[in-house]
Amino acid sequence: MKQILSFFLGFALGAMAVYLIVENRKAREERAFEYMDRFTDWALDKAEEIEAEEIEAEVYEAEEASYFRMFDKPGDCVDGSYFQVEKVLDEHYAIAREQEYYAAADKYLNKDLYVLFYSEEENKFYDDLIIKIPKGKCARQIGLYDWKEDIFSSKTIPIVRIMK
Repeated sequence: MKQILSFFLGFALGAMAVYLIVENRKAREERAFEYMDRFTDWALDKAEEIEAEEIEAEVYEAEEASYFRMFDKPGDCVDGSYFQVEKVLDEHYAIAREQEYYAAADKYLNKDLYVLFYSEEENKFYDDLIIKIPKGKCARQIGLYDWKEDIFSSKTIPIVRIMK
């Protein structure tokens, strides 16, 4: 009887050990598949994000191009001798606001005119730069820019370049 009981106990322990090994292996395989599924989902999401960003960039570039309307030849000069850069758009363009200079107080005060300055030189503009129009030259209008300040408002402002 002891022999049968010990045989049965040994068989049960062996079966239990085999069961645990199989279950453990199964759990590892299932975890591996789960990780693969998660990674695949993440990779697909990332690919969709990148594709969406590329599409947005293409749309933005197309929209940005439609914001510029350049004249065939330079137009009139705009008023103002001092402008302060509000926002740099890229290496050639910056939005600036006309300033009134008060020499007695050595201060600049904002006026209402906004312009988009163009320069052939790269990286000429930076935030808060005061642009002084030299004597004998002016900020001559060379086009129009449809400036979207935010989602709800936009302005059409002159594109200017310092010239005679």
